[in-house]
Amino acid sequence: MNVAVVGGAGYIATHLRPALEARHTLRLVDMKPAAGAEDRSVVGKVEDPELWQQALIGMDAVLWLATAANNPEAGKDLSLMFGCDVNGFYLMLAQARRLRIPRIVLASSLSVYDPLHLRHGPAVTEALPADSWHSYGMSKRLAEFMGQAYVQSVPEATFLAMRLMRPRNDADWGSADPKAESKHSHLRSGYSWPTGPEDSRRLFLAALEFAQPGYHVIQATGDTVGRHYAHHEARRLLGWEARGE
Repeated sequence: MNVAVVGGAGYIATHLRPALEARHTLRLVDMKPAAGAEDRSVVGKVEDPELWQQALIGMDAVLWLATAANNPEAGKDLSLMFGCDVNGFYLMLAQARRLRIPRIVLASSLSVYDPLHLRHGPAVTEALPADSWHSYGMSKRLAEFMGQAYVQSVPEATFLAMRLMRPRNDADWGSADPKAESKHSHLRSGYSWPTGPEDSRRLFLAALEFAQPGYHVIQATGDTVGRHYAHHEARRLLGWEARGE
């Protein structure tokens, strides 16, 4: 399958890429070429409509991993956050709609929820309505809403909104640095359960292979026992379980 990976030179895409390339032909879309895959990179800003005219031709699926949340200025300058996560996402979907691309996977976030739910409520499920007012959470809420509109317009399409909890790469996961994001970080924060690199690879491979038309919300974390986050839809639709790896 031909897959456009948006944010293809970024943190998540870089550690997913070997697993994805083993099964799919990738086109990597980012503001810079992806290291070691320059010949398969399409470089430009997601807010540029012309980028999508080039990037999506011949694609069977789009995997959206891009976000401005890692930019320290995005919290102060909302044009950065919403420019990427809302405006850019809309422009991508608009071109995908013209081409009737049948499969869209959005890396959304559990930041769509007010943090109070994550700290003090019962185990979060996909049935909990999104209610975040934080700029990043709001940007993901808006992207999810656009996903619903996409399948209304392209009813044969499959749209997956993947509400994720901090996917980590292999280096961070196994780091001995106590300040690094590792598999033990949930013991420090109480409600943060990062998703391990192997769990992340299995998750995104399953997401790209899922082809049930319609709009679907799936949450995925490193909570292997479901104490804070249940994985009902990931299990039911993708056959995915958090293994803590």
